[in-house]
Amino acid sequence: MSKILDVIILIHDNYKQFFLILDKMPVFKYERIGNYCLLARSDGFYSVYEYEEPSENCRAFAGHKFDIHLLDGTIIKAYGQWWAGDVQKRAPEPIKQVGINTIEGLRKCYVFMSGHISQKKLEEWLAHNEPSNDYRKYDKIFTSQRAGWQVDEVRRRELVE
Repeated sequence: MSKILDVIILIHDNYKQFFLILDKMPVFKYERIGNYCLLARSDGFYSVYEYEEPSENCRAFAGHKFDIHLLDGTIIKAYGQWWAGDVQKRAPEPIKQVGINTIEGLRKCYVFMSGHISQKKLEEWLAHNEPSNDYRKYDKIFTSQRAGWQVDEVRRRELVE
């Protein structure tokens, strides 16, 4: 189960962008929706693939080969025919596009990946927790640790927890 540890909200021109720090990344197993769509849900997170026959010069994910695991235990070998789909259109409930990563993932590379979460799950977390507006919040901790600086233990705990 993926648990939200922290949320960072940035506002650009009255548009809120949400970045979620998770205890672990969602693990998706997909179900077929018709012949050309795969939908996955995991703890309030969603993912969709949509099928389109690749051409020589146009392949999903640049033709990267990977496995797509289905709920029934079968595996689809993707080679450029399954594209990231329209989650907003396919999810059975209102969702929000967000950036997601774990603390460990951010420590390796400070980048948030695209994700989709149930709007209800996000609103429940926000109703009981205080989000941050400091996009570099965790990067500051990692930078100080890499540089060998001593970080006040109380302040460090406040930032991480």
